[in-house]
Parts: sequence; structure tokens; C-alpha cells
Amino acid sequence: MRIRFRRVGITLIETLVVIAIVSILLGLVLVAVQQSREAARKLSCFSNMRQVALAIHSYESQYRCIPSSAGNGFSFHCRLLPFCEEQSRYTHLDFSRHLNSQSVALPLEIRRVPRYLICPSDPDTNHPHNHLSTNFVGIAGGGINGDYNGVIVPAGLVGGRLALASVSDGTSNTLLLAETSSFELDGFSANDIRTHLDSSATFASSRYFELPNAFSEFVEECFSERPLRAMATSNLGGNWMEASIGMNSFTCIFPKQRRNCGNDSGLGKSLIAPVRNHVGVFSVSFVDGSVRRFSDSIDNEIWRAMGTRAGGEVVSY
Repeated sequence: MRIRFRRVGITLIETLVVIAIVSILLGLVLVAVQQSREAARKLSCFSNMRQVALAIHSYESQYRCIPSSAGNGFSFHCRLLPFCEEQSRYTHLDFSRHLNSQSVALPLEIRRVPRYLICPSDPDTNHPHNHLSTNFVGIAGGGINGDYNGVIVPAGLVGGRLALASVSDGTSNTLLLAETSSFELDGFSANDIRTHLDSSATFASSRYFELPNAFSEFVEECFSERPLRAMATSNLGGNWMEASIGMNSFTCIFPKQRRNCGNDSGLGKSLIAPVRNHVGVFSVSFVDGSVRRFSDSIDNEIWRAMGTRAGGEVVSY
């Protein structure tokens, strides 16, 4: 009697089918993991901005004014350090002297940007070479004149201090902070920095434009393909310690634009907008401390109205 043995196995086609199915499942798992990680980063970014907003309220409760964006060159972030559990860092700063006269001598651990001022989704501020950049900047005003009619403004322009009562447009209708992508110019090589089409760098227009009369010409040049010269020390959020418009604050004109543009070499009259870190949205904080997300397609007029503290506009969003 002849016994036949049946060979058990799988064919090449079956093997390829199994591999294809496993690959698809792994791809779906990776996408889900990436989405979960981004959701966690977005929540952390949201929480960090809320911490800064609440620190501003704590500052206002103690000093009866909103922290200014200037005063011997120090940003409002520096003034908030004691309210963000950074008292030891705060004691190293001498606010009676200009920041430029002491910043170089400060140890790197003092100058290094606090982690709560960084959005985990931004690859530039999370770059190992980054020491100074922040993702959270103040709102200096709204409108095409470049006026300091917002909340985070130099003290010298508001009689030394800006009281919360000055926000007559309503604390729930007036912007306080905005999230932006950023990078530290001195800490990166040319290959590390994303191009100006996708960054917070500021470029100088070819000439000075009188505003508001020449506003349309200013916009046309800044939004054109025409190459403009980079303002080497200017990028939104580039140095968390330094107080200047275009660095730690900006005026709400457009929520999204091709590139940031200074009016000739001046930042007081400039076109600067936040650069989102998350798909389709960026976070903002209002003066009442609430944090919300907006699409960068929000109407320009609404964006400008929310930037002013006492413009008398009716805001609906």
C-alpha cells in the first residue's frame, strides 16, 4: 500500500496577500498614532497659552495693569516670570538697566526660553539649537495704521500703565495673545530655516509707504513674488526676552499672508501675521483669559476689530 503525504504550506500569492494586509494595517496604526500624538501636542500648546494668559491676569491683579511690551527692552514675558513659577530666573534680570547691556552676560540657562512658551508642534522652536524663540506673542493692536491700540503695548504710549478697564471693547472680544511658528535666526544654519514662504521671518519693503494712504501699494509689494531683503534680526517670536513689535507683539491686519513685511526698515508700520503650527487652525487668547482656535481664513475686518481694545467695533465670529 502506497501512502501519499500531502504537503502543507502557503503559496507565494498567499504570502504576498498577507504581507499587503499587514502593511495596510500597520499604515493605519501609524496614522492613528501620529494623529494621537498631534492631538496631544495641540492640547499641550493650548494649555501653555492658557498658562501665559492666566499669568497676565495674576500680574494685573497684583499691579493693577497689564504687563507692557517694553521698558528698557524687556518683553512682557520677562515680567510674567514670577507668575509662571520662574522666580529664580526673574531675580537674575535687572529691569533698571537695558536688556542689551546685560543679556550677553546672562548664563544660557537664564536666557533659554522657558518650556511653557513653546508649542510642541513647531519643529523650529523644538530644534535642539533653539535657545530663544517662543511661539506665543502679544497683540499690539488692530488696523492698517499700525497703531498701538491693542493690549500688549509699550508703557510709554499709555501713560505708563494700561489698566484692564481700558479694554472698553470687552475682554471677551479683544485679543491678548496669538500662537505662531517661529525660529531663532542666530541659532540656525541656512539649511535649518524654512523658507520665508513658510516662516515668521520679516522682510523689508523696497521703500517706505505712507499709511494708510499707500496701504494697498504696500500690500501689493509685500505679497508679490518680488524678492525683498531680509531684516536679519527680525522674526516674530524670535527672542522671548526682547520687547519690540514684530518680535514679541504684532498688529492684527491679516490673519494669513505670503510673508511678513516691515515698512522699509521699520517694524512700527508693518504687515505681520502668525504662522500656524496646526493644520488649518491657530490658537488665540482673549483678554478674559479664554483660549480659542481660529482658522486663518477668518475675515480680515473681524481680525482687525478683535485686535483693538477700544475701537468700538461690533465683533461677531
